[in-house]
Amino acid sequence: MPQQNNGNQSALNRLENELETAQQNEDRTLQADALTRMSGEYKNLDKTDHALEYARRALELYQSMKNYKGQGKVLNDLGSIYQLKQDDEQAYQYYIQSMQAREQVKDISGMAETRFNLAVLSLTQKKIREAVMGLLESQFVFLTLGKKTGISQSSRPVVGNQQSAG
Repeated sequence: MPQQNNGNQSALNRLENELETAQQNEDRTLQADALTRMSGEYKNLDKTDHALEYARRALELYQSMKNYKGQGKVLNDLGSIYQLKQDDEQAYQYYIQSMQAREQVKDISGMAETRFNLAVLSLTQKKIREAVMGLLESQFVFLTLGKKTGISQSSRPVVGNQQSAG
């Protein structure tokens, strides 16, 4: 696993440079995107406190720009971070906020992603019927959109891509 940490550290260094450049250029969208991706890198390293810090900063920027797609992604990411911290109530609240933001801009793929995460959360809470329905709904959307799967490639129980939310 040392190679993975080196890869993560390299990505974090690159993102730190991107963030600095975006700040110098006063480009709030690029700043928020870099912060979002930094949060994801820290989440992958199980450094949830750092992940939360960067996600919250990104959320503030997206909110100030009224960028609902970005808000939806970061809110989903916050839900997944809290789910990793086993704070199911906080995770649920962020997932619901994510759905609302994503509905604002009709982000169908994003809504399916968040619906999938809600289903996984239901599964961990032994709400089997709710979990199965959510998994089926999200998988149908992913298949309809031509995505291979909604299930994360990692061993993480939640999904969330590291792409730009702009």
